[in-house]
Amino acid sequence: MRNPVVTGASNKLAKAQEVTAAKGARAAVPLYLEAADALLQEGHADAAAAALHDLLNLREKKRGLFGAKEINPLGEERLAIARRFATLTHQATVTDTILELLGTLAAEFPDEPAVRFANAEALYRAAYIADAIDEYRYCAHLDADDGALAARLGELYAVVSRNSEAAESLRRGIMRLREQGSYDGIAGYCARLVEVAPESAADVHDWIYALPEDGFAQQRADVTKALDLVRERNLDDGRWVDVEERLATLHEEVYAPVVSPPIAEDWAVTEAVAQATGSDEMSVLLAGSTTETEETFVPVSDNGTTDYSLAQEPPVIKGAEGLQVSAGRVEPTESVDLEEEQPEPVEAVRETASEAAPPVRSTAPLAGSPLPPGLAAYTRRKGDTLYAAGDFAGAAPCYERLLKAGFDPEIGSLLLDCYTQSGRSGQSGELAMQLADAYAALGEVDKAVDVLSLVLQYMPNASLEQRRAELLATAGR
Repeated sequence: MRNPVVTGASNKLAKAQEVTAAKGARAAVPLYLEAADALLQEGHADAAAAALHDLLNLREKKRGLFGAKEINPLGEERLAIARRFATLTHQATVTDTILELLGTLAAEFPDEPAVRFANAEALYRAAYIADAIDEYRYCAHLDADDGALAARLGELYAVVSRNSEAAESLRRGIMRLREQGSYDGIAGYCARLVEVAPESAADVHDWIYALPEDGFAQQRADVTKALDLVRERNLDDGRWVDVEERLATLHEEVYAPVVSPPIAEDWAVTEAVAQATGSDEMSVLLAGSTTETEETFVPVSDNGTTDYSLAQEPPVIKGAEGLQVSAGRVEPTESVDLEEEQPEPVEAVRETASEAAPPVRSTAPLAGSPLPPGLAAYTRRKGDTLYAAGDFAGAAPCYERLLKAGFDPEIGSLLLDCYTQSGRSGQSGELAMQLADAYAALGEVDKAVDVLSLVLQYMPNASLEQRRAELLATAGR
C-alpha cells in the first residue's frame, strides 16, 4: 500500500538529501530549490522554509594551516539559497529558529535586499515592533521611490502611536503609489491615515474616489472602513455620499472583498502601546530609536519587486513590562505611566549632587525569556553602533532588552554609562547596585567598588555609600 505521507515534494526533498550525502551540499542546491518550490505548491510553506534552513545551517570540517574549522559547504551558492529562504519566510510561520537564521544572514549579507526585507517583516510578525521599524526605515531610506514600503512604515509608526510620523509616511506612500499608477492597498492606507490624521479626510476622499473600477471593487472592504471612520468621527462634509453610492453599485457575488493585511485590527492596540512608554525600571522598548547614527542596512528585493504582505493576525507586542496587547484586547497587569521619562541633563544632576537621593536597593535582574541568538546579535550590534556614535539615549533601550533576557555585567556596564551620560540618576543608582552585587558575586570586588564610586560622583546616596563601605571592608581596604 502506498504511504499517504509520501508526496512528490517529499520525494524531491529525499532526493536532495541523498545527493547531499553522496556528492556534497553544493551539488544538491538545485534539488533543494526544486523541493522547496514543490513543498510550497503543496501548501507546506513551513516545511519548505525548514528544508532550506537546514541546508543553510549545514557545517563541514575543513583543514587549514591552523587546524580544522567548520564552514558552510555551499560556497557561492549560499547567497542564492539565502535569497530563496528569505522569500519563503514571508509565507512561513515565524519561529525563533527563523529569526535566528535571518539575523545571521542579515549580518553575513548586509547589502542583500531580500534578506533585509525578510528580516524586517519577521521582526514585525514576531512582535518586535521597534526593531521592525528600524529595519523598515532603512528600506525606505534606500528606495525613496517605493510607495508601498513608505506606507507600510507609516502603519508601523501608527501601531506605536507615533502619529505625526505615521501620517507623513502614509501620505508620502499613497502619493507615490498614485504617481506610479499602482493602487493596490491604497484604500487600507487611506483608512489608517484618517485614523492618525483626521484632517486628511478630504484628501482621502479624493484619492479613494479616484480609484479605477477594478481597484475600487477589490478594496471595497477597506473603502467601507474608511467611510465608516469618517462618519464615526463626524468628518463627512457631505462629499462622501458619492463614495457610498459607488459602493452600492458593486455586486458582492462578483467582487470578493480584498482587505489589506492588518497591522492592528483594533486601534485599542495603538492606545495601549502609547501608554507603555517610560518607567522607573528598565524602559519599555516600543518606541525604538530613530536617530541618523544607526547602522545602515540595505534591504531591497532580489528581483526588483517586493511582497509587502504582512501577517494576517495582529501580533502581541513584546517589550512592554506588564502589558499584553493583541487585536481586540488590552490587558494591563500593572499601571503604566502615560508620560515618557525625560532624562535630566548631566549638568543638572551635578548641580543637585549635594541633595540627598532616596535610598537605592539592589533588585534582582528582571526575569525574561532569552532572545533568539540572531535577534540578540542584531540588538547588540545596533546598541554598540549607537553607543560608539555617542547616542546614549538610543543605545540604552538595546542594552535594556539584552539585560531583560539575562543579566550580563558587560552589558550592564555599557547601560550604566548610557544612564550616567544621559543624566538618568535614578536608574543609574539602581543599576549600579545591581551591577556591584553581580561583580561581588563573581569575586571581582574592585570592579564592584569602582562601579559604585563612579555613580557616587554624580549622585551621593546613603545606600550606595553603605554598600561601597561593605565591599571595601570585605576587600580589607
